[in-house]
Amino acid sequence: MALDLRDQGTSGHSRRVADMTLEISRNLGITDGDLVQIEHGALLHDIGKLRIRDRILWKPAGLTPEEWEIMRRHPEYGYDFVKR
Repeated sequence: MALDLRDQGTSGHSRRVADMTLEISRNLGITDGDLVQIEHGALLHDIGKLRIRDRILWKPAGLTPEEWEIMRRHPEYGYDFVKR
């Protein structure tokens, strides 16, 4: 929910990613506790966007190369956030 509030342009995106990921995981025979961990990872996959400045995250026009470089770092920011 926090990500949906932060980036309203992709509302529900993390839930949809989690649902698709769980479906694929079940089809691969993954069960129980592993599915819980996979779901948590899918829900948190964009958590690093919390560190992206509003002027970039909500920019209505295309991003500059410098802004794309910042945006591409959101997985790194997310890792730093959840590793603790």
